[in-house]
Amino acid sequence: AGYQASVNTQDVKFSQMYFNGKSAIHILKVGLPAGLQHSVFALANSFVQMGVNSFSAITVAGVAAEDRLDILVYQTKPLTRHIDSHLCIVKRRTMRL
Repeated sequence: AGYQASVNTQDVKFSQMYFNGKSAIHILKVGLPAGLQHSVFALANSFVQMGVNSFSAITVAGVAAEDRLDILVYQTKPLTRHIDSHLCIVKRRTMRL
């Protein structure tokens, strides 16, 4: 049930746009729980940060550095998953049974 647009966005005019209820319901079913989860996670991180701030400056700096590394790893994870799946396909093609 994928929703892919195959229309060139330069050719779309405002008068051609319409409300698609089925798509809107699908977006809300995915978006509302994801938004709620993000909000709860952000609130929890605020409490963690308040606790960390009670430690020394070195500890706070260490946590900040870890957060930056965590973001880097989190953002590159889909890329590595794509590379791994591509390597698996290449390995299957080169293997002889």
